[in-house]
Amino acid sequence: MKRSLFFCSAMMALAALFTSSSGSVENVLVIDDFENEQSLARWSGPVSLSDANVSHGNRALRLDLSDRRERILETTDLPANWSGYDILAFSIFNPSETIQNGTIQISDSMADDEQAIWEGQSYRGRKVFMVKGWNHYEFKVQKMMVEEGDRALAIESIRKLSLDFGRAGGVLFLDNFRLG
Repeated sequence: MKRSLFFCSAMMALAALFTSSSGSVENVLVIDDFENEQSLARWSGPVSLSDANVSHGNRALRLDLSDRRERILETTDLPANWSGYDILAFSIFNPSETIQNGTIQISDSMADDEQAIWEGQSYRGRKVFMVKGWNHYEFKVQKMMVEEGDRALAIESIRKLSLDFGRAGGVLFLDNFRLG
């Protein structure tokens, strides 16, 4: 009994030492977790809230990709300054047996939409592959370059986040967009 009490005390002291020596608590900012109807106003695209296929919390965002003209999910209602974070993370559930793919685009205030799209002045992750089930993504914010490659993405002035599922079909469920 004394040995297990000593062992537990030693482990707790060690945990406290490691916690205090690191000097920081993980900095996480939730962009959207889709827990209420306000989320629908923040995102454009064929979206609705769903209680099915949730990775975090009680709801997820359901994206209906049945209309070929509406396969882009986009928001401008997000924090502008990402400089205090290392990653952008989110999860996508693909219920289909078919491997789906899409692209991610992040635009900053250094370029308007036309420059972002046609002149490569935005971060563009070419392929976001989605196998059946949950797919979890992390993008390194501090290392993002614009597609043209001539400058770093201005992570202190982000203005838009887009996911384009142009060739995908069916339905996808998205959840837990966050900076960490």
